[in-house]
Amino acid sequence: MDPLIEHACLATPTAYALTAEYGTYLVPTQYAQTYFLERLDDEDLWEDQPPKMRGAYRRFGEDLREGLRRPAEAEAKIAPRVSASTPRRRPRWTARVPRSSWQRRALP
Repeated sequence: MDPLIEHACLATPTAYALTAEYGTYLVPTQYAQTYFLERLDDEDLWEDQPPKMRGAYRRFGEDLREGLRRPAEAEAKIAPRVSASTPRRRPRWTARVPRSSWQRRALP
């Protein structure tokens, strides 16, 4: 199996260049990040989420938005992933989404 990196929401251009150099596949997390970033002011969405999660999206929002554009500009190999845990398929999907490194630092 070829090596892959999942998420990489805050990966730098240098990190993407290294993935291209070593032939590593990138599986970017686009939908979940976009979903939360576009709904920062949706009180109903955040009602049952940990307060620190919303705070982390506010704090890292601009970096995440910039990171969402990077895979399209990168020379890394992109591997699409269709997850069963999307908002349209499962209402409590957020409990099943693995936390990224920045979320682990920001959330309890």
